[in-house]
Amino acid sequence: MNHMKRMLFFLLLAMTMTWLTGCDSCAEDGDWDPMKWADTNYQTSKHNGQHTYVVPQQGGTLTFRCKNYQGFWLTHIRYLDENSKIVEVTHGGTLWGDNTWEESPDSVKMDMYTLQCDLCTAKVQEEGILDVTFQPNLSDARYLTVGLQAGDTFYTFYFEQEGKE
Repeated sequence: MNHMKRMLFFLLLAMTMTWLTGCDSCAEDGDWDPMKWADTNYQTSKHNGQHTYVVPQQGGTLTFRCKNYQGFWLTHIRYLDENSKIVEVTHGGTLWGDNTWEESPDSVKMDMYTLQCDLCTAKVQEEGILDVTFQPNLSDARYLTVGLQAGDTFYTFYFEQEGKE
């Protein structure tokens, strides 16, 4: 019996030492550095307290380069419809402002690296590049967001597209 107690003691001691030395108590599971983006010369403003990129009324492509993640994917494009209801486009389809769901048609390539809606197309390129191409805006100024994810870290770009004068 004494031999069994000694074996149990050493087993518990070995397990405790492994537990104490095998885990970094400072780093929680899922602690990922935030996404960092290279500086651009694009015009910006503050809208609802958010750093917002200003897109000209005629549209065009804005390109962004992530400095610390090469592999990331798109999570959504979100904007307000003509009735001021939120529309969310994901790689599976579109959730319209009236809470109806529409799957992406086969003719439109939508996946984790390409999202498309009536306002813009967002595309993740090689080497940590994001291109967002905007259609011309024939109405009032509009706001939209493009969401990204890399592992357990997320980032949202905010855009304001100028409207007709």
